[in-house]
Amino acid sequence: MLLVRLAPKLVTSGQIRPADIPGVAAARFSLLINCRPDDEEPGQPWSSELEKAAKQAKLDYRHIPVARGQVSEAATRAFADAMAGATGEVLAFCSNGNRPTALWKAASLLK
Repeated sequence: MLLVRLAPKLVTSGQIRPADIPGVAAARFSLLINCRPDDEEPGQPWSSELEKAAKQAKLDYRHIPVARGQVSEAATRAFADAMAGATGEVLAFCSNGNRPTALWKAASLLK
């Protein structure tokens, strides 16, 4: 899994799987943000599976689904709120990391 640090407490990546989550917790992340809509691609884990694994690993979890190329104001605000409420480092992901990157950039423009 390729990790890209965007800010002091924000890292992005491509798709993670439930089996990856214990390693995410061991790397001291406190919040996972899933930016993929369920059923976007065959074989993709469901948000509910990821949330269950996150809770078992004692991580906070947010699902902010964004269709490719469709970053909305509501999703941007939800992302900004999640980041503001994070108690530590955040790992935000989609299929390739582009959507959390776009949300982070858009959130920086909110007034």
